[in-house]
Amino acid sequence: MREKMSYLKFNRQIKVVVSGVSFAGTTTIADMLIHGTLPPNWKTYHATIRYNHYQKDFSGNNQKKYHFHLFDLGGQSGYLDNFTGELSEFIFSGVDGLIFVIDSSQPTFFANVLRYFDLEKNCLKRYSPTSSIFVLQHKADLIPKVDQQKTRELIQDILIQGKSPNIAYAETSIHFPSLPTVLDQILEKIFETFKLKQENLGQPIVESITDLIQAYRNGVVKGKS
Repeated sequence: MREKMSYLKFNRQIKVVVSGVSFAGTTTIADMLIHGTLPPNWKTYHATIRYNHYQKDFSGNNQKKYHFHLFDLGGQSGYLDNFTGELSEFIFSGVDGLIFVIDSSQPTFFANVLRYFDLEKNCLKRYSPTSSIFVLQHKADLIPKVDQQKTRELIQDILIQGKSPNIAYAETSIHFPSLPTVLDQILEKIFETFKLKQENLGQPIVESITDLIQAYRNGVVKGKS
């Protein structure tokens, strides 16, 4: 495997994958999860080339180090085919949370969205079966009011099979005041999944979810590669 998986060699690794078909808005979501705020340059974002790997380190109450890795995947078909094929083990091993972002203002692309969502769910089933899954119906503010309920039902009933209890769902937009709250709830669930994973490995985490999230927010971003 050409990609290096050395980032998984340490204990206490939290891993999140943010994915979606081109221009769904994954990089904005990724940046908000890492930095806690909407980046001022979000309007100038370009399409992601291959993937962005964000790294953030933080210390718990007992000064043990935690390492947070977030992969923002490029949404072009060639990249997604590679991520769910040759690079599937590298991308989807050790995942605590998959955030799948849908540009809900583009219903003509939903068949393609469903294809890649199913492929990524299958990769998780193989490599990270305990991972949490989140579907964001993003850019919801761009849907004409007359089409909002129809779009919501289409995504829930077709893309996520009637809102499966194993998949958390939310309507989002960078213009919705609720977006930071939604991302906080996602982080909380991801850390719950991480704690359970560590307990199953015989390496229980002593910090509460609240303490872990606070420590994460105070952590140091090592960069983006």
